Amino acid sequence: MRIFADNVQLADHGQIESFSLNEGRVLQLDDGPNWEEIKVRDRKNSSTEIVFTVWRLHLSLTACERFILQHAVLVPRRPAVFLMVCDYTGQKFELRLLKAGIESVGSTYIGATSTHTYRVVGGRIV
Repeated sequence: MRIFADNVQLADHGQIESFSLNEGRVLQLDDGPNWEEIKVRDRKNSSTEIVFTVWRLHLSLTACERFILQHAVLVPRRPAVFLMVCDYTGQKFELRLLKAGIESVGSTYIGATSTHTYRVVGGRIV
């Protein structure tokens, strides 16, 4: 899977160490005067959270440190397009996360290998 936020590629094939996706419906609870009068209303909205960790191998320790410092600034926090592309076997399909926001980018490194964890929240996946 390849993952993009606008034109910035966040992950490429084989770099994803972990990936989790939680999708849910937005519900509203209306309390009545008695505990048995609770009404659940479907707001007809979706909420999605994606957390993934990727690793990157750099040419040198300096290149790794420079990438980490620049990467945190270059990742768009409110991308117009958050895109996941799956095309391992020649069959390609794309999924988009609507109204996405990148909530956090965490980076660490050991030697010339950097690890990045992204937490993305948004609406529905289409």
